[in-house]
Amino acid sequence: MTGERPEHIPLHKKKYKVIIFEEFQIGANAQDWFSKLSKLLNMLLSTFRHQNFILLVNAPFSDMINSQAKRLFHMEIEMRNKNEKKGIATIRPKILQWCVRKKDFYYHTIFVIENGQVVKTPFYKIKKPPAWMTERYEERKSAFTNALNRRIEAELEEFEKNNQPESMKEKNYKIDLNPLSMQHDIWEEVQNGYKDLKELSDRVGKRMGKHVSPQLLGRNVLSMRKKGYDIRILKNSENAEMKKHKST
Repeated sequence: MTGERPEHIPLHKKKYKVIIFEEFQIGANAQDWFSKLSKLLNMLLSTFRHQNFILLVNAPFSDMINSQAKRLFHMEIEMRNKNEKKGIATIRPKILQWCVRKKDFYYHTIFVIENGQVVKTPFYKIKKPPAWMTERYEERKSAFTNALNRRIEAELEEFEKNNQPESMKEKNYKIDLNPLSMQHDIWEEVQNGYKDLKELSDRVGKRMGKHVSPQLLGRNVLSMRKKGYDIRILKNSENAEMKKHKST
């Protein structure tokens, strides 16, 4: 692996797709297995093989992963130590084999055939990834963590509102809408009214600092509508006009 960023290849054109599932215990831990997310994840794990998906799952401890999902994993890789000065980490991979009779796993060390000899290779050295990869990873991780924190804060607010009278309760878009998408930005932006989807997509794109096409905006708008957030009621609304007059 070189330090140069490789040429971008669209995902659908790649023969193999690598997916990194960070902090697996948050969305699919052993105690939360019967949730909708975990059931969908089990379906995906069952079909990854024939779609040429390579899934790398990260969790602090292996027992945080439910056994039904773990049975579909091929290998468990344990982090043993790292040398930050040399930029090298030592790992120990073990091949997983589920024993139905014992209802437990066998852990097999990897053996390599070298010059006709079978060699036991329990430990491997891996190099630190290049800067462009770690920077992109940190950006994605920060975006996920920030979105998760916003959702936790919103759910705490919702928990407090549950003790309020029914007349004081209202929908909370921070919980209902996907925090990892542009739906929060769309809903906040339409509070000032909008002319059409083209004009709104330009405003949302400017707000997010990237290009947002009307088609992409439209798909998110339809998803929001199914959750009870219909932006059409705010299109050139009198309420929006009143807000504009108050701000001037």
